[in-house]
Amino acid sequence: MGKMAKSFIFYMKNFDTMETILELDNYDDIQYGTEAGWKKKFDCVVASATNYFWEFSDQLSKELINYFKQNNVEYYKRNHDRNKIWHQLLFFGKTLEQAKKHKWCFGFEINKYNNKPGLFSYILRDRGPTMKMKPKLDEIIGTTFKPENIPYKDCTMMTFHEMPTALNDETEDDKLLEMIVKDIKEVLTKEKLAEILAL
Repeated sequence: MGKMAKSFIFYMKNFDTMETILELDNYDDIQYGTEAGWKKKFDCVVASATNYFWEFSDQLSKELINYFKQNNVEYYKRNHDRNKIWHQLLFFGKTLEQAKKHKWCFGFEINKYNNKPGLFSYILRDRGPTMKMKPKLDEIIGTTFKPENIPYKDCTMMTFHEMPTALNDETEDDKLLEMIVKDIKEVLTKEKLAEILAL
């Protein structure tokens, strides 16, 4: 891909502040007076960072889709509201029908772990006995961490990669993307995929 967008790195560096401002009850009403200048700049940073996230996550999705194809796993990519969320979902199953009905879900999103912003990958049974399946997924995946601040308690966490926070011109994303894909493949092996699909 190339250089990581500075707006995205700035967002990661100031993650708590950016998230807090966006969650203000009256944020959308701030349009006039002394607030207008900073809000316009703030919105530009958020828009640019969000665009970059989707470029990065789309590339990650392509890699995972290729991995699914190599292992004869059917997939279905969901359309997202790209202005509001920082996560992406891929549904999969033995058949395309299962995938389209959201039987199994693979997702990744930006959030924090041990006070560090980064990208999580996770898996869950999206349709059917979700919570009943979670212990089985935990056992298959071999979950080693269970972050408290992730809202999806029914998810089995797989990997976490800290995002860069140092603003410079040398932050390249190719190696980070390669590392994320490599780690996901090591956790979600062909054998483990087969075990999951057999549940």
